This record gives sequence, C-alpha cells and structure tokens, in this order.
Amino acid sequence: MTKIALRSSLVAFFILISAQAQVPVAVAPIYAEAKAALDSREFTEAARILDEALAKLPPDTAGLALLHLTLGTARLRSNEPEKAIAPLEKAAANDPSALPLLADALRGVGRADDARRTYEKAATGDTVNAKYSRARIAQLDSSTEKDALKAAASAFTAADAFAALGDEDPTYLDEATAIYETIARNKQWRGEATARAVYSLGEVQRQKKALPEAIAYYQRCFVSWARYPAWCARAYLRASESFEALGRRPEAIAHLRELLRKRDKYSRFPEFEEAEKRLRAWGEQ
Repeated sequence: MTKIALRSSLVAFFILISAQAQVPVAVAPIYAEAKAALDSREFTEAARILDEALAKLPPDTAGLALLHLTLGTARLRSNEPEKAIAPLEKAAANDPSALPLLADALRGVGRADDARRTYEKAATGDTVNAKYSRARIAQLDSSTEKDALKAAASAFTAADAFAALGDEDPTYLDEATAIYETIARNKQWRGEATARAVYSLGEVQRQKKALPEAIAYYQRCFVSWARYPAWCARAYLRASESFEALGRRPEAIAHLRELLRKRDKYSRFPEFEEAEKRLRAWGEQ
C-alpha cells in the first residue's frame, strides 16, 4: 500500500514531556541526549543514538519502553513510519500512551484498518491523547465514507477537534488548517461545506493571532459564498472584531454597517442584532 507522508506526530511532545519527570536512572543520560536531538529537529541523530543504546542495553533494563517510544517518535518525525512501528509496538506493550503514535505509524504505511483499531484503544477519556485519537478516527472515516455529506461531516469533526487542540499546542492548528483546506478544495463538497471551511480557516488564523490573514478568509467567505448567509453573517462579525483588535475601527464599523444594510438576508441571524448593539455602543446609528 502507498505510504502516507505524515506531518509530525504532535502527540509525541505531550507523551515525552509527561515521561521526562519519570525517567529511570539507567536510561536517563541516553534519553536526555536523544531528547536534545529531537528538540533540535535532528531526528536522524536521535534515532542513531537510540538504536546504538538499545542494541547494548540488557532486555530487563528499566526505562526501555521510554527509549522505544522516543525512537519511534524520531522515526515518525523523520517521515519513516515503517521504521517506527516496531519500537512503538514495544513501547505500547508497556505504556498505552504510546498507542496514538503507533496508530500514526500504521496510518503512515497505509494500514488504515490497523491504525483505526489502535486509535480506538486510546480514544476513551478526556486526555490530549484521547482527543487526538478521536480526531484521527474521524479523519479516517472521512476518507472511507462513500456518502459525500457524511464524509464532509467527518472531515469537519476531525478539523474542529484539531482546532480545539490548538489551545493545548498551537502546532495542532496546522492539522486543522490542512483538513479545512482539503474540504474547501473538494469539488464534491462544493457549497455550504466550502463556505464553512473558508470561515473556519479564518477562525484558525484568528487563533494564531494572524488577524490580517483571518480577515482575508472572512471576506472571502461573504464575498464568494453569499448563498450561505449563516456563515457570511458570522464572517462579517468576525471581520469587524478583527479590524477592531487591529485598532482599525472605521473598517470594523464599515463591516457591521454592510451586514445591517442587507437586512433581508441577515436579520434572522443573531449576528444582525449583535452588530446593532456594537454600533450603538460605539455611538454609531
């Protein structure tokens, strides 16, 4: 099967950070050296350090699971999922927190069914790993679902979950962006899904504090996808908020006024009333 190019196993950082405080003395120097290489994005070097160490350490050494986990992470980060599977299987046998990474590796070599089953083992609860795993399951569902509407819904579930995880680590926003962009480009989903995806791309940029970029997406939403007024009304309001945050109140006011001018299209949405309130608060009629 065709190997999937993985982005980065972002969940690895949470695993490694939590594990660092519990590093057994027997592997602490090796782990510290490999982790330093990982942090410097020297993934091949990290893998070399770990491969050499694991070849020499006795099989009953305390902390081997952590070294296998770190090795699997290094392999994934260097886009070698086929080499990550074995060490991650060894890590997961002793530490369930390694399961999402193992699933990432399986997904990376095209073993989607095995990946899904592995994500499912980690998907219960409210931890970062569980949320991450549920997002990946939804992404897999989207790629296999034959019904276009259901496939789009699963893609949004995945993208929205990664966007929410952006509060834990901003790098998850890149995952959300990639999926929203895929939705926006998909001709089968052309229509309201596109409008929602474009609006959501603006929301991701707003999370990143990239307000000019966010505004561009909001404007694209209400200019190009005016047939879907629910998303356009939100986009007008968000664009106004973004201009206000940039200290550009005249443009913020202009966007609210434009929303109100289109009463026939937008008056039934809560954003219309909110726009009126904000203009009154600014002394604008």
